[in-house]
Amino acid sequence: MGSLIYTGSSSAEVLKESRKKIGDLPLYVAAEQYPVDAWRVWSSTYKRSYIEGTPEFEQRLEYFKKTAQEVRERNAKHSNNPRKHLALNNLADLPTICSLLPEPYPGDIPYTMSRTEGISH
Repeated sequence: MGSLIYTGSSSAEVLKESRKKIGDLPLYVAAEQYPVDAWRVWSSTYKRSYIEGTPEFEQRLEYFKKTAQEVRERNAKHSNNPRKHLALNNLADLPTICSLLPEPYPGDIPYTMSRTEGISH
């Protein structure tokens, strides 16, 4: 893959193709099947800008994929209870925590889960 600077407006066509490729898949599923495309869609929401192919981009992408895997595993574990389902959030590309927020559910109070601190309400 060549290096390209991904910033929301200057790469609208790249983002459009990525959105088309992942379709209606939840981002945590798309991150395992199409990691770079899922990253582009996610990063457009949370305003990340890295040069693809650089070591920093590759590291952030690995954190993103790891977080997506944890989301998938937790959602599978709680498949019968959608109130405990999680989605990727703005911290999905960070190394030390996996801040996972539940998918929006009317009346729920959001919580975060940290790899080192457990669950806080």
